[in-house]
Amino acid sequence: GAGFSEHCARVLAAAREAEAAVSGANSAMEGLIRISAPVTFTQMFLAESIARFQIARAGVEVQLLANDQFVDPVAGEFDLVIRVTRLHDGDFVAKQIASDRLVVVGSPAYLERRGRPQRPEDLVYHECLHYSLVDAAAEWRFRGEDGKPVAITRSTFATNNGTVLREAMLAGLGLCVVPYFMVARDVACGAAEPLLEKSRRGAIGVYAVAAKSRGLPLRGRALIEHLQKSFSASDWQVRSSAA
Repeated sequence: GAGFSEHCARVLAAAREAEAAVSGANSAMEGLIRISAPVTFTQMFLAESIARFQIARAGVEVQLLANDQFVDPVAGEFDLVIRVTRLHDGDFVAKQIASDRLVVVGSPAYLERRGRPQRPEDLVYHECLHYSLVDAAAEWRFRGEDGKPVAITRSTFATNNGTVLREAMLAGLGLCVVPYFMVARDVACGAAEPLLEKSRRGAIGVYAVAAKSRGLPLRGRALIEHLQKSFSASDWQVRSSAA
């Protein structure tokens, strides 16, 4: 019964969207968009961009949940799920809104105290801070000069929040692996230094993801287009491409 009710709700929502689409673009743009997005990306970039979108479209309502936990876009709780990742195929539609890469960074204070790793093998002598929502072996995925995987085991600090991870790195606690957007400003002002740049090219993307089965309302598609334009000339993307 619950499944049937949910299916009927989706059908009715789709019918309303179709009716709104043929009655005029303005009315089709009105309504609620439920979004889940990572905390740090939301705080640094997404909230401001969505605010500008809403200012230009007074009829759009947004519920934005900032959460680093994995959210299934097919479950139906959200219209859009923002992911910063390498995306694999699934029962969803994904639109890339920005490109980025993973970088290893450390603060000048830490590097002065512990030295700069010159090759992946050197990481075993460093404090490798851990983002606990991903597997450490995947987070610190390197191969040594002999082609064998480098096992990173030294991690005295772990957190499930990207902002906290960045702050720990800036405080000089250790090295971390993060998307470049998180530290582009820190690198530019000398508060953080990229390391092992020739050893790893961790290309990732920022995606807006929606379930295939439900389709995406016009206002959702308009938001995605807005985000793509908003981030197309972002400072971190320009610097990342040039690196």
